[in-house]
Amino acid sequence: MQKIKRYQRYADIPQEILDQAKALTAGSPYRQHYHIEPESGFLNDPNGFSFFNGQYHLCYQWSPLRYCADVWYQGWFHLVSDDLVNWRAQGPLIEPETVYDSHGPYSGSAIAVEDELIIFYTGNTRDAAWQRTPYQMIARLDKQGNFTRQLPPALSAQPQGYTDHFRDPKIWRQDGHYYAVIGAQKTNLQGSCVVLYSADALTWQVKGEIGLNDVETGYMLECPDYFELDEQGVLIYCPQGLCVDKTRQNIYDVHYLLGNKLNKENLSFDHQPAQILDHGFDIYATQTLLAPDGRRVLVGWMGVSEMGYPSENFGHCGTLTIPRELTLSAGRLHQRPFAGLQQLRGEHQRHEFTLERATRRAFYSGAVSETVITFSGAITENITLALRASETGERKTLLTLDARRQQIVLDRTDAGQPINIDYGTRRSSEWAFSAQTRVHIFSDTTSLEIFINDGAWVASSRIFPEADQNWIIIENHDTAISCEVDSWQLNAMQKA
Repeated sequence: MQKIKRYQRYADIPQEILDQAKALTAGSPYRQHYHIEPESGFLNDPNGFSFFNGQYHLCYQWSPLRYCADVWYQGWFHLVSDDLVNWRAQGPLIEPETVYDSHGPYSGSAIAVEDELIIFYTGNTRDAAWQRTPYQMIARLDKQGNFTRQLPPALSAQPQGYTDHFRDPKIWRQDGHYYAVIGAQKTNLQGSCVVLYSADALTWQVKGEIGLNDVETGYMLECPDYFELDEQGVLIYCPQGLCVDKTRQNIYDVHYLLGNKLNKENLSFDHQPAQILDHGFDIYATQTLLAPDGRRVLVGWMGVSEMGYPSENFGHCGTLTIPRELTLSAGRLHQRPFAGLQQLRGEHQRHEFTLERATRRAFYSGAVSETVITFSGAITENITLALRASETGERKTLLTLDARRQQIVLDRTDAGQPINIDYGTRRSSEWAFSAQTRVHIFSDTTSLEIFINDGAWVASSRIFPEADQNWIIIENHDTAISCEVDSWQLNAMQKA
């Protein structure tokens, strides 16, 4: 059956339509300052996160006209950086140009091999009956910026036993061989993670399915990422279909497995129970790279499929998280804010005080800021932090450190404009409090990223507060406790 080409190249879109989209977004009050977001339209999965030719490369799936024109376009938008903080736009990289990706390139990854960046991605196609055929595509970017596809595709359609939901290859090289994990749905409608293998990155074969030891994978497993850290194996993945009570958890989450290294021969993976990577409202489709200095760095899409956000009224939606360095400690994956972000720090304020029981302390933080709050001494009852709050505290995103119930609660009921309230406004997670609690907060115009105790607990969320919500209010419902606060105004990232 002949395929229908619904999408087109970016250069073929009339300039007046592109200008209208950019103008609509330029007037938005919701633009971020130091986060990656699109010039217009819809941003979702980060792709091709890699280091090549002396620069960091990062793409994201991009539909620039999604909210303002009846023109279909979906591709990869390309950025480069010297420091993972300031990014330069390179324009579209992968576009719907062949019969193998006629309905847009889906997610994929990249690694540098000698003088080329090898890119492995899924091409999406549809036929006249709107039936999908996925193709796993290899492409190359050379040092002069020339992009070429390898045709025919590395894999055509899905293997036997799987549906057409077969996508998102994450490639790596080990001991001179090439591997990739790919998200899949089996014909029994269960999610799974499949391993692909190649001796030369040209010819690929399906090696098999990772044994996941009774892990709940839902009806589809997307955006898998396998790597090894401190002599252990880590698999990050996005299961779909696990949300039972939609008022208590996100419709889609990011999970990870930690265990022994993946056995490349029989694909056994002896791992601990699954853990949630991020406890916020808006996180999905994470991807990591191995930096030249050996650090494992993660970024993610700060958004969730099938959710709506107020910025859509201004023709844009979606932002990426700040980069995070991954480490392992006590059987948990820690996510520390990338240290290079400190170059964005501007005006600094510091407060040291003892917070007595049933008292509160407020200070002006600003909308675009970084704040570190350290409580010295064990929390035995509970302390609340009203983030991006109005001066009175009536409007805020509320973080509760509840030692009585041994949990952390994030509540955006009164955060500002309502967001996806049908899926609940509170998220709670178990937490064992220690002798010191350190809360590290990155606030941008419409986002909060919270890291507790060096990233042992992390929450990423979109919020859309009013213009006067620039305060942090700490309220103690506990015995007296010592508190130190360091806060910086953050400058915008440099763009080119």
